[in-house]
Parts: sequence; C-alpha cells; structure tokens
Amino acid sequence: MQYIKYRGQKHIGSVLKVFLLSSVVLSVLYTFIFFQFKKIEKQNVIENYREESAKHIDYLSSIIHSHFDLVISDLQFLTKNEEVLHWAGDNSSLAAVQNEFIAFSNARQIYDKIRLLDLSGRELLSVNFRNGTAAAYSNPEKTDTSFEKIKEQNPVDIYMAPFDLAAGNNGSVELPLKPMIRFGLGIYNDQYRLQGAVMLNYSGENILSAIRNSSYHSVGSVSLYNREGYWLYSDNPEMNWGFMYAGRKNIRMPVMFPKEWQIISRTGGTQQLFGEKLISSVLISPLSEKYGGAPTEKWILEYSIPFKDMGISQSQIYRKYGKDSLIILPLLFLLSFIYAVVFTQRAQYKKTLKQTALYDALTKLPNRNLLFERIDRTIKLARRYSFIFAVLFIDLDGFKLVNDIYGHTAGDELLQQVGERLKDCTRKSDTVARYGGDEFIIILSRLTEKKDCERIAEKIIKRLSERFVLSMATVKIGASIGLTVGDQNFDYSIDSLITKADDAMYKAKNKGKNQYVFL
Repeated sequence: MQYIKYRGQKHIGSVLKVFLLSSVVLSVLYTFIFFQFKKIEKQNVIENYREESAKHIDYLSSIIHSHFDLVISDLQFLTKNEEVLHWAGDNSSLAAVQNEFIAFSNARQIYDKIRLLDLSGRELLSVNFRNGTAAAYSNPEKTDTSFEKIKEQNPVDIYMAPFDLAAGNNGSVELPLKPMIRFGLGIYNDQYRLQGAVMLNYSGENILSAIRNSSYHSVGSVSLYNREGYWLYSDNPEMNWGFMYAGRKNIRMPVMFPKEWQIISRTGGTQQLFGEKLISSVLISPLSEKYGGAPTEKWILEYSIPFKDMGISQSQIYRKYGKDSLIILPLLFLLSFIYAVVFTQRAQYKKTLKQTALYDALTKLPNRNLLFERIDRTIKLARRYSFIFAVLFIDLDGFKLVNDIYGHTAGDELLQQVGERLKDCTRKSDTVARYGGDEFIIILSRLTEKKDCERIAEKIIKRLSERFVLSMATVKIGASIGLTVGDQNFDYSIDSLITKADDAMYKAKNKGKNQYVFL
C-alpha cells in the first residue's frame, strides 16, 4: 500500500470502490462463462452418451434374441428328432427318447427340465438338470395345463409362458430363486396329427447373467420389465419379481414411476431425459414373428444413465464451480485490485492534469484558460437566450503590503481566503477566476438589469474590507473593481472585454480605491 498512501484516505476509498465494482463484474462474468461452458459441455456429454447408450442397448437386445433363437432352434430340433418322431408314430418305448433328452440336456446345460407330454397333457418324461448332470424321471399324474394352449396354436407356433420364478408343489417360490421361462412345441406324426409336445424349462438366469456380465463395465444401470411393468431384472434384488410375492404387488414401474413408464411403454424404443438421467429403452419380443407365439409376451429393456455417472449432475457442476472458484476468484480479485489501483491512479493523473491546465494551483479557482472558455460560452448563450452578463475585474488594494510585511506564505493564505469570500458573494452559476497575482475576474450571467452587478460589486467590496485572520496576523485590505456588461448584441472579442473591465478597474483605483467603476 506504500504507493497509494500519499494519496490519502480519499484515494484509498476510490480504489476500494473501483475494486468492488470490478470484482463484482468479473465474478458475474466468470460465473456466466463457467455455466455457459458447462451447459455446452453437458449437451456434448449427453449426445456422446446417447450414442453409446443406443449401441449398448442394441447389443443387449441382440444378446437376448440370440438366447431365444437358440432355445427355439433346440425346441424345433427336439420335436423333429428321429427318436421323438418314432415315438409319435407308434407310441413305442420312451427309453430312446429319454436317452436322447439326457444327452441333449448334458450338452446344453441351460434347461432346468426337458419334458415330454402326451395328448392329454400328462408328463410322460422329464429330464432334470441338477448339479451339473441330467437325470430322468416320470410323473404321469402331473398334467401341464399349458398343453391346452399348444393345441389351440398352429403346428409351427411356439408356446411361451411368462418369465417368472420356479415354484414348489405348495405354490411358494423355490429358494434359491430360479428364474424360468417355459417353451413348448407340438409333436406331429406323418399325418400331421398332434401326438404330444416337447416342453423346455429354460433357465432364465442365463439371460439375466448375460445382461449382468455385458453391463459390468458400463456406467448406469440396466432394467428388464415385463408387460405389466414389473422388474424381471435390476441392480436392486428387492425390486425384482414383485408379481411373485403378495406384499410386493406395487413394486412396479406404473406405480413408482408412472410418467416414465407411460413414455417407454407407449413408444417401446426411445431415448428420453427424465430429470437428471438419460433413459434408453427398446421393446423386446422374445418370440419374433417367424416363430409365432403369444403376442402379449413383450418385455422392455431399459438402460438408465444418471447425470452423476456422466459427471454432469447439478451438484457435481456446483462442486466444480466451487472448487474452481477457490482458484479463479482470488486471481480475479487480484486483477481487480491491480486494475483498481491503475485506473484510480490514471483517473487521478488525468484529474491533476485537468486541474493544472484549467485551475489555479493555489486558490483552486478557474485559471485564465478556463476563464476564457467560460466567457466564450457566456457570450454565446447571451446571444441565443437574450440575457445580460457582466465581467468584474478585481484588483486587491493593500495586498502588496501584506506580502512584503508577512511574507509569501501569508500572501498565499490571504489569496485563498479572498477566493472563498468571492465565491460566497456570487451564485453557483457564476464564475470566479484568478487572473494572475492579486487580480480576480468574475463572470455574472443571466442578469435582469445592470444594477444587479452593482449590488454584487458592493457586496464584494464590503466583504473584502472585513478583517482577514491569517496564521501569523490579522490584516485588512480593500478591492478596486472594474465592471463592464454585455448582452445579445455583444460583438467584441474576449480580450477587448477583459481590457475594458481592466480599464474600469484602474479608473476605480485612480478615484481612491476600494470602489467600483462601470465602463
């Protein structure tokens, strides 16, 4: 602060004002630019994730369809198997079919059960895959009601039951959970007569594991819903399979997130921004048209990426703003302070130059330069608005004696007090200027009559005749005043106007001083 101490408290106050104003402007500008940049960055990030999200959900959809293609292919293979067709032709022994099913189950290892049903829907053969190996058993007393639906379908149509959990004999969900999808296809003999059906109990965990593994390194989360909006798969196990439990019937999208569900269920495949997350969804038809199947069995695969996982959530942006501000704002404040100091010093320098050029250094009154400007302006205004103006040329009587006796310091102090008294005797619209030495000139504008300037001249003589209390003495002086007036018809030069007032002042002195003379 050493470089501004000499300016005083007023200068410091000016620096602080400029500093505060520039700090506010720079802070607001920085905040605006920061959030505009983040807005553009956010849009770019979202667009990039839109593209990545679309690719990922298409990839997951293709994986799911590839699983179903395999299941359908296996089902078609088994119903056309030589041993199965041989059984259908003459209802021969099931031993060959059983051996075929066991070998197939051990080879695939993805079917919980491979079953053979007769025309009444009774289970003639069941090959169960448990603990890494397949074993056969039969339960003729068990009837599969889904066979009735197979009978109603076209010969080439695939039957598919809803994706659910395996249940025990008492109807309760088996533990550990066994996601299951049941597929069925009719067996026809050479006369195209239905003889029975092959049922595949597909382990749905294969699909769910594929989704889980494919999304392991991806941001966001994947969900799979059935047509009623229940979760078949999500990262939160408590959300899954709500329709299988009595107390969890409301844990489904239409109840918990109705607006989101309304959009993704209506459009099927879409990309939408919901709050602070990007959601991509696609409609999954487990059985494509080439396989037939129940048209109501539709799933929705959803890939949701929260903004926080993209690094663009509001809280993250504000934290970034706060963190960056700890570095940027102090630098801006430093720049503001430097600017404030430089600006204030420059303004002070300009003010000093102006003061030096237009004002007297001792009395702070207008000097000759500014005086001439004021006279010129007054003359022009008088011509335009038709008013009277006057010029008073004042010379101090007795000033030289005070200067000689008490010195220049006392003389300077006396001139300063004279300047103050002259301003007190005039209006703010008038001009009081120091012409040089102990001479002063006053411009009186917008007078109604010449007597107005006489009253002011008398007032000045009276005030200047009063004692002046200086630091080293009390002195008394007088003043000789020359007056000249002009109006809208004034056509003299400024120099001639001042000369005329000066001549009048000398006449006042010759008449005995401390009086005024018109000329």
